[in-house]
Amino acid sequence: MDRSQALDITDFMNRNLAGVHINDVQNNPVQPDVSYRGFTASPLLGNPQGLSVYMDGVRMNQALGDQVSWDLIPRASTITLMPGSNPLFGLNTLGGALSIQTKNGRDYSGTSLQTTYGSNNRRIVEMEHGGSNDKGLDWFVTMNDFRESGWRDASPSKVQQLFGKLGWANARTDIDLTYAYANNRLIGNGLAPVEFLRQRYESIFTKPDVTRFSGNTYYRRIGTGTLNGDANDDFDLINPTLADCDGSEVNCSGLLNRTSALQHNYGLSGQLTFAGDLFGQRNQFIVGAAYDESRIRFGQTSEFGELTASRGVSGAGAFSDEAAAGLKGT
Repeated sequence: MDRSQALDITDFMNRNLAGVHINDVQNNPVQPDVSYRGFTASPLLGNPQGLSVYMDGVRMNQALGDQVSWDLIPRASTITLMPGSNPLFGLNTLGGALSIQTKNGRDYSGTSLQTTYGSNNRRIVEMEHGGSNDKGLDWFVTMNDFRESGWRDASPSKVQQLFGKLGWANARTDIDLTYAYANNRLIGNGLAPVEFLRQRYESIFTKPDVTRFSGNTYYRRIGTGTLNGDANDDFDLINPTLADCDGSEVNCSGLLNRTSALQHNYGLSGQLTFAGDLFGQRNQFIVGAAYDESRIRFGQTSEFGELTASRGVSGAGAFSDEAAAGLKGT
């Protein structure tokens, strides 16, 4: 993956895995949709998901909608793509499963530092350090800071990742403790009308469209907040207005859509393998079990506002009762 000079894990898969392609038409360069033979693993809630993703044996598909936040996954050591539907990999494994193995101090010893600067004010700083000793102990830590202004108007991105692994191994046992943290601010302002692009290719339709993520595994806690400024679809039909505190009319041509999701994910798995001779033939018997529990809180609001000349939305402080939602479950 390092030799390929790929931006991240999705870019690497797009370049090297047959049948895999990515697009970020509604998202962000580091938060794309990954498609394999027509099946998708996407960070967008509501997209039909058809691929399961595992990192070091931990399922990365989130409990709410099975979406995959690719920006939470650090640079990997190996990636294995297993095609086909297999119930062993859990829900929505319709097109295949991805198994991602992260780096460790035994195989990636030493220290490296890499800095990158590119167009659209793209700046990347990556550092990693790994090592091991003769007692079987190994350690690995990596940090990544990615920032860019984006090639479109009002489309900056920031990705900050920290990953660490502490392990111990001997001839019969391998134990690893992994910690992953990400604090990202991703803006992908979606599609723009053709008329806007003809006038200026960097134009956007509405802003902002912001996603924030933070997470760690395993126990995994993922908090997501989104803010999306949009045109009010009802404006052309009924021309809605509001009255402020002094009785003045406030135009409601826009909406500020907000969502929040808090997910707590617990899990464990185990596998026992027996290998030996039976009736003169070499045999192998495998039995295993897994348990996964998730607790979810989801909220949604829509605030009326006015669409500004800069394609943003100025909130009016009044909210739509029809769009409000507050859900929780296990």
